[in-house]
Amino acid sequence: MNLSERNLSKFINTTQKTLYIISSILILLVIWECVALIVDNEYLLPTVSQAFVDLWGQLQSKIFYQSFLYTILRTLVSFLIAIVLALLLFLLSKASKFTQTFVNFFVSVLRSIPTIAIILFLLLWTNSQVAPSIICILVITPIIFASLQTMNVDASTKNMCQIFDIKGYRYFYFVLLPKIQSNLMPTLSSSIALNLKVMVASEVLASTYLSLGGLMQNASVYFDMGNLMAIAFVTIITAIVLQKLLSMTKYIKIKVKNK
Repeated sequence: MNLSERNLSKFINTTQKTLYIISSILILLVIWECVALIVDNEYLLPTVSQAFVDLWGQLQSKIFYQSFLYTILRTLVSFLIAIVLALLLFLLSKASKFTQTFVNFFVSVLRSIPTIAIILFLLLWTNSQVAPSIICILVITPIIFASLQTMNVDASTKNMCQIFDIKGYRYFYFVLLPKIQSNLMPTLSSSIALNLKVMVASEVLASTYLSLGGLMQNASVYFDMGNLMAIAFVTIITAIVLQKLLSMTKYIKIKVKNK
């Protein structure tokens, strides 16, 4: 197969995938519209047209953009902190048998604590602006840590590092870092969407001012299902975009230069 044939095949596959995605969206919208017409109650389920009218209204509101930006900022900051914390826990677990046992137990506790209990405690200790970010860190960190634990360095690489005395910073940079990149990227691309969903849910429970979750809560209090669906739609689209952007980083290769 020559270059032109490969490009044509790639174009056909991309077009086909795009058509499948568009068809899936249209099917979901048709199902939504049919159910809304059957229910015939905008306080329970608005029509697609009503939801998009409310979405247009939100896009003309200054508070919506402020809420959107604050939610995205909290999501990205908490996600970066979760990555750093997971990496530190992973490196600490490799220090000795004791630290490995301690870190594994600590992460297991994080996985087991009910999210609602953490939110209630954090609302007493912090405030509604900080609590959602901490919740996201506590939820995402164990997921990233579990992904790092699946990373293994083969015996031949370990022997080579012993022969050439590669340890400490050089071992991390030349051996672990490339493996971390290849192992971690698939997990990160899916975790960023989960992080956003957890953030919005935490904002709803914490009644966070200037947030997508806060807008959702206000809409639910006044039974404004159109605005609720509109904000949910924005959240879904944002999660997909963040996931796609992060998945593109797999094409970025770490260039290692031995100076």
